[in-house]
Amino acid sequence: MKSMTGFGAATAPLGARSRGSLSVEVKSVNQRFLDLKLSLPKEYVVWEGEVRKLVQDRVGRGRVEIYVSRSATSGERPRVEIDEELARAYVQQWRVLKRKLRLAGEIDLALLRGIPDLYRPRESSAVPERERSVLLRALSTALAEFDRARAREGAHLATDIRRRIDTLETLSGGMAERAAASREDARRRIAERLRELLDDKVDESRVVQEAAFQAERGDVTEEIVRLRSHLGGLRDLLDSGDGVGKRIDFLLQEIQREVNTVASKSSDLRLTQLAVEAKGEVEKIREQVQNIE
Repeated sequence: MKSMTGFGAATAPLGARSRGSLSVEVKSVNQRFLDLKLSLPKEYVVWEGEVRKLVQDRVGRGRVEIYVSRSATSGERPRVEIDEELARAYVQQWRVLKRKLRLAGEIDLALLRGIPDLYRPRESSAVPERERSVLLRALSTALAEFDRARAREGAHLATDIRRRIDTLETLSGGMAERAAASREDARRRIAERLRELLDDKVDESRVVQEAAFQAERGDVTEEIVRLRSHLGGLRDLLDSGDGVGKRIDFLLQEIQREVNTVASKSSDLRLTQLAVEAKGEVEKIREQVQNIE
C-alpha cells in the first residue's frame, strides 16, 4: 500500500559532447484522480509523451509534479547574427531625417551599437538523441526513489489503520454483548409498561408477544454482524497491495452506515456510547485513507 505523498530526485551527466548534467525532481500530494504537471526544458518537449507514459505507468492517483532542468554547454563558441535588413532600414531613415532637418555629422556604427533589436544569438544545435535515454533513465531513478518514499509512508498509514481496526473490533464486540443484554431489558420494560397501561386485563402471552415485537424493532444484531464482516474486509484490503485507496474509502462508507444505524436504533446508553466511539475511529481512518493511492 502506498501513500499519495512522496518525493524523489535524480541527477545524470549528459555525456562528453554536451558537458553538463540533467536533474529530475518528482513530488506529489493527495488528489482524488491523477493530475500530472510537467515542467520540461524546451529542448525536451518533444519527449513529453514518453515522460507522461512513464509516470502514468507508476502512479495511479495524486497530484504529481515533475521538474526537469538541463545545464549543458556544447563546447561551441556562441554566435550572434545581425539583422542586416533592419540595420539598412535604420540607416535609410537616419539619412532621410538628416536631409530634412539639415543635420551635420556622419552616420556610422556608433549609432547602430545602441539598438538591441539588431542582434540575435544564433540558436545552438539540436539536442542530441542520446539525451532522450539520459532523461528517461534519470526519471526512472527519481520515480524509484519516489515510490520508496510513498511505500514507507503507506506502511506507516497501514500500521495506524490496523490499530484502529483492532479498536473497532473490540468496540463491535462490546456492542454485540450490550445489544443482547439491552434486548432482554427492552422486552421486560415494554411488557411492564403494557401491563400498567392495560391494568393487567390482557392475555399474558399477548403482552409477551407484543413486547418481543417492539424490542426486535430496536435490535441491532444484523448491523453488528455486517459491521464485523466489513472490518474483516477492510483488513484484507490493507494486505492486498497498492491501488486500494478508493476501495477502502467505499468500504468505510459501509462501516460508517452500520455504526450510524446502531447509534440511531439504540435505546441503551452504553450501546450508544460504544457506537459514538466507533464513529470517531471510523472518521480517523477516513482521514488517513485520503492519502492512500
